[in-house]
Amino acid sequence: MMNKKLSIIGLMVLGILGWAGMAFAQFGTFNHPFNSGTQTVITVSGVGGTYYDNGGPAGVYPNGHNSGTTSVRFQPTTAGAKVQATFTQFQCEASFDALYVWDGQTTGSPLITSGLGAPLGGSPWGAGGWWGAVAPNNAGAGVVRSTAGNASGALTFGFISDGSVNQAGWTASVTEFIPCNPVPSPAVVAAGLNPGTCAANVTLNFPTFNPAGCGLTTGYTVRYRVGSGANTVLSQPYPSSVTINGLAGGSYTVTWEVLNDGGSVMGAATQTINVNDTEKPVITCPSSQIINLDPGLCCSIVSWADPTVTDNCPFLGPIIQLNSVQTAPNNFGSAGGMVLFDIVNNTAGPLNLVELGITVSNATTANVYWRAGTYNGFATNPAAWTLAATANATVGPWNGAGFGSGTTTPAPLSNAIVLQPGTNGILIHTPGANQAYVNGTGGNQTYTDGTITLNLGQAANALWAAPFSPRVFRGYVKYQQGTTVGKSTQIKGKKSGSDFCKATTDTITYEAFDAAGNRSECSFTVKVNEFANPVSNLTCNDNVQ
Repeated sequence: MMNKKLSIIGLMVLGILGWAGMAFAQFGTFNHPFNSGTQTVITVSGVGGTYYDNGGPAGVYPNGHNSGTTSVRFQPTTAGAKVQATFTQFQCEASFDALYVWDGQTTGSPLITSGLGAPLGGSPWGAGGWWGAVAPNNAGAGVVRSTAGNASGALTFGFISDGSVNQAGWTASVTEFIPCNPVPSPAVVAAGLNPGTCAANVTLNFPTFNPAGCGLTTGYTVRYRVGSGANTVLSQPYPSSVTINGLAGGSYTVTWEVLNDGGSVMGAATQTINVNDTEKPVITCPSSQIINLDPGLCCSIVSWADPTVTDNCPFLGPIIQLNSVQTAPNNFGSAGGMVLFDIVNNTAGPLNLVELGITVSNATTANVYWRAGTYNGFATNPAAWTLAATANATVGPWNGAGFGSGTTTPAPLSNAIVLQPGTNGILIHTPGANQAYVNGTGGNQTYTDGTITLNLGQAANALWAAPFSPRVFRGYVKYQQGTTVGKSTQIKGKKSGSDFCKATTDTITYEAFDAAGNRSECSFTVKVNEFANPVSNLTCNDNVQ
């Protein structure tokens, strides 16, 4: 291992080269420069090298690193390659010392943020640096990599330390990452529901690769998932296509990923599936009628039953709203936290959850996840959840005056969640930096209108963190009950129960729409014949008394 003296000499040499703006063809080890006032450029190729903090491999980093112009850029040499830093050790003084990472060639590039605030001792780069024991990452634990949109492939690092208390710093292996990206085709797939059903089985072509054939490397696998659902892993030899079953109408995002033999993601791409219900409802009119008038009548009252209407998908009933806790809360949710609860469908058929009302305390967005079955036991398992909607709750804050008078932000679901009979879990995540949702404390509470029941719930301070209880979701849910028989509307002809007169034929037409807006119509006729074979001669009654 390099001793402290040698590491300091190496630091001085590299600092001088950094002042000269020199780029290195390849490096073995490199210590972050101390207040050099310039950017050092390190070219990464081959096996790369090891990147240490200011103190090198054998010591802690020094105090007083406060130059906002000192940075290190790691630049790949292979066209299309990305710089990747894998941290095997990381420890910076929490709240005071921070390592910053930018996705590009300068400190003006997009920041790969930790989500943390600015160091308390001050920083020319503000919030978003990494401290504590959590190393910079965006490609797995302890792994930070330039993103697909970064054409340079470079990563830039900057470091700030205050005037006291130093830590062990970091050790990172910096290498070239050669992406292997799946290329799904077509990018957007249009599909219809299976005839007579309310679901689609969609077949997708297996993607090609960029660079061509890279995914065929020995040990590589490909996986895909729908939304935030579970991954399906495909091993070589790959199939020519995959089929995703049971998709209801709506839009879905399929994520394809290529993994190496160590399980690292080498590249990713998304594909969109738009499932449309194009099947028209079936509307059946009564049979046509022929009315023969009785003697002495010119008209007749004619009635009929309404047409029957059925469809491959359930028709939707009226929207019903059920409120949860209505009293002022005494607990505010944490920044980036989540709240969980269950919705129980008490009916024998499916219900459609169409909107949530989320009462927030500060401007934020709110992501709505759901799963079939209870949330309990699955709060830390992202594969068990599907992202259903994002609410734009950028208004707030709640004014404390009671339910309905604060800011309850609607979160409409672009694809209604189908609540099957029994228990369904809901998770609401607020990723904002401020306290962003309101939940009350107290025992688990229950609200019901007989059709559905809200069992409330738990909360956590971060997405997929272990929840604590009791906490209560404060807002509302809106839902619709599906029906198997739809309604029709008469658009032509006389109404049932009207007078229909002799020697006429009237056409009666009805229309019906399904939940997707598909239209059908049917018609029938009512024909009125005047009395047959009328007597045209005057006949006297010869039996007169």
